[in-house]
Amino acid sequence: NVNVRENQGQLSMYFFFNDTATTEIYTRSIVGSVRCVQETGINAEYMGILMEGGYKKEIIKEGDGTTKPKKGQLATVHYTGYLTNGKVFDSSVAKKKPFQFHVGNGEVIRAWDEGVATMSLGEKCKLTASPEYAYGKRAVGGVIPANSTLIFEVELLKLEQLQHSLTYL
Repeated sequence: NVNVRENQGQLSMYFFFNDTATTEIYTRSIVGSVRCVQETGINAEYMGILMEGGYKKEIIKEGDGTTKPKKGQLATVHYTGYLTNGKVFDSSVAKKKPFQFHVGNGEVIRAWDEGVATMSLGEKCKLTASPEYAYGKRAVGGVIPANSTLIFEVELLKLEQLQHSLTYL
């Protein structure tokens, strides 16, 4: 179901799914979305991803449900990245080398920073990132065109303990 509301001339769409346990979608204001859906016939769920500048998370395999990354924590993941036409543009799985980054520090695209932060240890999910939450208007490495919606399968393999330092006076 899609609930559309108008607030000061801006339309907002809210998505409701029968299977909320395995699907999380993040939405913000969408301008002209109803007109676009009517004119193009695009699926409203997909439209939400493209139009509002966010990401969608679909759980493929549940994790432990409790161990989640904290801001600044080093996460180790396996991933495969796809263009919307199904072409793989990068894969740590194929390279047999997991990828590491500090969650929430801006080292990766926004969809990863925000999406991986919601995962639990051992979880595997599909993150669909709008261009604004991926690389935006720039092309990357000759394989990702500008303004691309990207799809990633991401598995959270490991979280390093946060290092706390004490200062003694």
